[in-house]
Amino acid sequence: MRAPDIRQRPPLGAWVAIGTLALAVRFFYLWEIHDAPGFTRLVGDGVVYDDWARALAAGDWLGQGIFYQAPLYPYFLGVLYAVFGHNLLAVRIVQCILGALACALLGAAGSRLFCRTIGVFSGILLAVYPTAFFADGLIQKSSLDIFFVCLFLASLAAAIELRARPLAWLACGVVLGMLALTRENALALAPVAVAFVALQRRDGGWRTRALASASLVLGIALALSPVAVRNTIVGGEFHVTT
Repeated sequence: MRAPDIRQRPPLGAWVAIGTLALAVRFFYLWEIHDAPGFTRLVGDGVVYDDWARALAAGDWLGQGIFYQAPLYPYFLGVLYAVFGHNLLAVRIVQCILGALACALLGAAGSRLFCRTIGVFSGILLAVYPTAFFADGLIQKSSLDIFFVCLFLASLAAAIELRARPLAWLACGVVLGMLALTRENALALAPVAVAFVALQRRDGGWRTRALASASLVLGIALALSPVAVRNTIVGGEFHVTT
């Protein structure tokens, strides 16, 4: 008789429950801080992101010069401002929704990479982790950092499960590229990820692994190329992020 597969994923309801818990915690936190001075008064990089996003929402989508900060979060803000106006509460609500989704994604990744118990508990721990929901309430890129890290882990786990299918590794590379457009030093993960793919012996011969590695690199390049082209045209120099 075959031993039970401990990596069997919990039902969809488990991820829905984790996401609902995470969202409830984050909304309660927003309610608790909505009268605090920092809720409407931005400081530090938040001021820069806000000014940048206002210019984007006003129609200046290309901007001037080479990006001096990772551009994805200001563009994320710019899109939200274009849709909802300059509404910081709407931004925080969207970030809390992404934060709750990140908890479910982390749970799914843990379940696939290790076992369902680890998956469920990792999702629950992120749902109630104070630093995580604190970040989701800030006008800072930390919220997108958490989301893309969890999405990368989930896409990595899915790619491993699908046994080196090129499209799965391509998607994984795109997510890693998006993370790098939020946090530039995430590019340090690229050679580690490529080496990891190359060492996946269960996924067939060297040609299969080489194709998977190439798909991962292509996905990263696809995510970074619009910014690299924009920096070259607008700023006159080739830079993949900043």
